[in-house]
Amino acid sequence: MLRNPTIPVLLCTIIGIICEQMSTSYHFHRLEGYIIQSTDPAKVIHKATSKFQCAQMCSVNDCEYFTYKSSERQCQYFHIWQDNVTIQKTTNRQAETFVSKNVLQKKWFKIYSLTMEKDCLVSESFLENPRLINPPNSCSHLNETFFYRNTLMDQWTILPIDQVKFAAYKNGIEELELVFNGRNSTKSDWFNFQRLISSPWTDLSEATIAYFGISPTRQRHFYVSQVQIGCERLLSWLIVSEAARCSWQEAEYYPTLIYSPLTTSVTISSGGRRGDAVAVFIKLI
Repeated sequence: MLRNPTIPVLLCTIIGIICEQMSTSYHFHRLEGYIIQSTDPAKVIHKATSKFQCAQMCSVNDCEYFTYKSSERQCQYFHIWQDNVTIQKTTNRQAETFVSKNVLQKKWFKIYSLTMEKDCLVSESFLENPRLINPPNSCSHLNETFFYRNTLMDQWTILPIDQVKFAAYKNGIEELELVFNGRNSTKSDWFNFQRLISSPWTDLSEATIAYFGISPTRQRHFYVSQVQIGCERLLSWLIVSEAARCSWQEAEYYPTLIYSPLTTSVTISSGGRRGDAVAVFIKLI
């Protein structure tokens, strides 16, 4: 008996769900121990008789994740880096979240980016969501071309994060990349030397590092430096400044980004290079 090619065949495997529709295949893996839900009350909840039908809906709409509640026969699918969602740990098998294999094959997801000298400060935008602050601060007026912060930043400790990447840019080109171990980290402690996996600098392990952190000292962020002995003698690798404590930090607007373009630290006042933007990415387990 010939099978109608317009009817999707939905198969369950021990590693997830495979959906085959005509010549296209979709593969989802269960996000074990977690459930993703929308925080948007206007987000549509679809009726589905099974997780397989929910998988089909997700696939047709090119989504990345879907959550199926079997007891209520409810299906929601997400573009997780665009939709406002929350992620929670769970042992409830009647509410399950599945992730597309396309997500698992992608390496990095951007969760934060900031263009320099736009009067939007790291101290006002990284650890807290400035779009939720009342009254709004200087970051609130910027569109996502200049400032981006994913809502999952505030779910950091329960995200299954494997690695975190910090990148610095000049003229739209990535000039600098630091990769960190993100497991069991928080959004405030992943950027430290003990977690560092790779960087372009070869002298970090032998140098005397005085500062290595997101905000280790006032008005200096993503700061990697040796002990400061006067403004003109500071040996450093990276600094995002929010004020001019030294003349080489002066700018009309802040923050500013200065980094070492070499494989070692530099006298930042004379050997540092100014960049245009920074970004933070995560890679899931």
